[in-house]
Amino acid sequence: MYWNCLTISHSRKHFIVRDCKFKGSEQHAGIQLDNTTNGVITENFIHPLTGALVWLFNASYNIVRNNNASGGYHYGVLIDGTSGTTKMNVVSDNLITDNIVAGVELRGGLLNTVSNNHMFNNTIGVKITAFTSNSTIRGNHIGNSSSVGLLIEVMSHYHEIFENCFFTNNLHANDNGVDNSWDNGVKGNYWDNYTGLDANNDGIGDIPYNITGAGDSRDNFPLMSCPVPPSTPGIPGYDIFLVLFAGVASIIGILYITNKRREKIKN
Repeated sequence: MYWNCLTISHSRKHFIVRDCKFKGSEQHAGIQLDNTTNGVITENFIHPLTGALVWLFNASYNIVRNNNASGGYHYGVLIDGTSGTTKMNVVSDNLITDNIVAGVELRGGLLNTVSNNHMFNNTIGVKITAFTSNSTIRGNHIGNSSSVGLLIEVMSHYHEIFENCFFTNNLHANDNGVDNSWDNGVKGNYWDNYTGLDANNDGIGDIPYNITGAGDSRDNFPLMSCPVPPSTPGIPGYDIFLVLFAGVASIIGILYITNKRREKIKN
């Protein structure tokens, strides 16, 4: 039988888990906080094919920051529990890639924040399930999701989503919840398939961006450019990721330019 690598249960002490490597099993996590508050999980690395790097279960007031949560069978980070016991957790500045179910899943709870994370190549970037409310999703870069960048399921409401960058996802967003805001009244999100104009050059699109789904939602203040990525010096392996990402982007650019030159020569 396989268990979580590290489980902290029923704790109210202040503690930090830093600079560790965890290898769990398909059904278990690297770190589980169970009915625990005041924890900081930072600068840790998930071994590929673990169930999740971090699983917060009925846990509140914890911080998950500057971790590499990549290559999981299921999730990079899972926040799981009821609204009375799972609240005010912060997931920020993590590298979350190549997870099979979702980069981050909010499964119940309220007033949790997901901010400034780099989430690429997950099936779903961020998944918000039923009976989850009042989350803040801000400043994340969500790209190359094979299913959807951000999914809000039915009976999920009052979430605020703004200043995120959505690019090259199969579908950027799907909102089936109620009363979710895709801007903060001043700024919305960047969508790489937005076709509106910015006549006054204030950086905000002139027409709203419609969100797919039964929630009938829209981003009233779509951004015309992708916000600058946050600094993430503490993420293990992040420098290597940047080098690989830049290398692939350069190759694509060279091939594109070469193909255009060939087309001009033919014409």
